[in-house]
Amino acid sequence: MPQPKIWTYSFSMLFSSKVTKVMAENITSIAFMWLLLESGGNAFSTSMMYVCSMVPQMLFGVLISPVLSKWKLTYWMFASDSVRAFIICTIPLLYLADALPLWMFYCAAFIQSACGAIYNPASVSLLPKVLAKSRIQQGNAILVSSDKTVYLLGLAGAGALITFLSTTTTLFITSALFLISALLILLVRLNGRDKVKEDHTLSYWKKIRAGITFVCTETFILPLALVCIFVNIGIIPWIILRPILIYDDLSASAFIYTLVSSCGFIGGLVVGIILTKVVIRHQGILFIIAVIVEGVALTITGMSPSIILMMICSFIIGMGETAINVPIMVMIQTSIPEDKQALVFSVIGLVVALPLPLFGLVMGPLALLVGNGVAIMLGGVLIILSGLGALKFTSLSKMLTSKRVQKEVGHGI
Repeated sequence: MPQPKIWTYSFSMLFSSKVTKVMAENITSIAFMWLLLESGGNAFSTSMMYVCSMVPQMLFGVLISPVLSKWKLTYWMFASDSVRAFIICTIPLLYLADALPLWMFYCAAFIQSACGAIYNPASVSLLPKVLAKSRIQQGNAILVSSDKTVYLLGLAGAGALITFLSTTTTLFITSALFLISALLILLVRLNGRDKVKEDHTLSYWKKIRAGITFVCTETFILPLALVCIFVNIGIIPWIILRPILIYDDLSASAFIYTLVSSCGFIGGLVVGIILTKVVIRHQGILFIIAVIVEGVALTITGMSPSIILMMICSFIIGMGETAINVPIMVMIQTSIPEDKQALVFSVIGLVVALPLPLFGLVMGPLALLVGNGVAIMLGGVLIILSGLGALKFTSLSKMLTSKRVQKEVGHGI
């Protein structure tokens, strides 16, 4: 049976829109922070920017998902990027007019984050309407791996644009990129299928409660969310303490830190490319193996940190992130009713992100108490235990693609 095409016109437009959006996000995050410092910002200001960027992403996805059915998904995504383009354009205009107070940065970061919380759940629901189910894994792999590539390009692009042009010019460019992304998503053609079927019997708050109940009661979604929570907690020491470990314990330079970080993005890209070529039937097994391997890498690196080991660990973590995120998307998009997909994705994102600020705060004292390497090792052990627990006590390892999808896919792993 011939395989359906993956690079359809609509998927190409979705891919182009998402790549452009991610590029704009990465450059904007750096340019925003730099302009904040140029405007007299300090450590408190950067902390406020972080909070204003994080909180809406955690909450707004859950709050907006129930109303996505009121409008076409592509229209929601267009509105999201269009508002971001307007907000970003406003900041350099005010700066050039010498009328930019610091609180405007926080408002802009908050609105940007809220708009991003609209685009992402909508894109999760849109992908199954763009591709045949047998191509969903490959579609997610392409989108996730492209994010890794674009992030690297965004880091280099932001530095070059700010250095050779200016921070304000860079923000005007990213505003244009968001507008291009918005226009590209309107080119997706689905003959009316991009509107989510709506359950008119439930009110807004009942839809949210139904989504949360679904996550808490569904056989594989609850353990999936719990494992993701432990993985995120376990990775916090690596994220926070990695620069300190490189600078203090290994007496290495900023170049080494950049090199270690780049290895993670390369690892994610490699696995993304593999998953575009190899069809995985056992999505749950792939998820659990990726979790355990990531934990082992952290544990070994924390026990005996060195530059080579940290580069290898970063590469494996990057591989693990892609090998974790792709199965999550595939399982949501192929096993959950379409009217609940965006909300389930948002609820999982919320519960996974909630513990992060608290554990981020305690990581400093923990590292002072036991050492940077030991703290990273403990995070790895926690991740390993969560993966083994999922393998032993949950049904995640039994998660397969549906019978119909297996028939379409043919040979796979």
